[in-house]
Amino acid sequence: MKSISIKWYVALFAGVMGIAAGSATELQGGYIDAAITAMGQAEGIRILTLSLIDILLNGALFCWCRILSGRVGQVMAVMALLCKSMLMGLFGRELITTGLSGIKALMIVLTAFGGGCVCASMIMAGEDRQAKGRRLAVWLSGVATEGIIIPSIVRTWALLFN
Repeated sequence: MKSISIKWYVALFAGVMGIAAGSATELQGGYIDAAITAMGQAEGIRILTLSLIDILLNGALFCWCRILSGRVGQVMAVMALLCKSMLMGLFGRELITTGLSGIKALMIVLTAFGGGCVCASMIMAGEDRQAKGRRLAVWLSGVATEGIIIPSIVRTWALLFN
């Protein structure tokens, strides 16, 4: 836990509260099933565009957390962690409430891994050169999972079974 720049319980509290807030939010159902079907029918360039947008949005959160150091930087990292975990909770709720299937269970696991890596990279300390490389590697693992692996698996599933 030495590589985390803020107290671990503050980050844990923000993550848990974000997931709880996202899970408690109710939207009109069915958008996950519609998205899986649309991915199977979409052109490859559209899927690539969505993946690049996801990478850019996660990059914006990561850079936002690195703009300032000290207390203000820590507050920004906690707020970014809260926003990211809220989206993860919202996505997880929709996946579970629309009926759990194999692809949805895999998406939940990959989303938790990818989002967890992105969140961990936002709160990691990085004063020395080795820590900066480790933080970037953790962030890239999460972004690759969310931006490349999940869309690839969903598209393959949609093409095979729809």
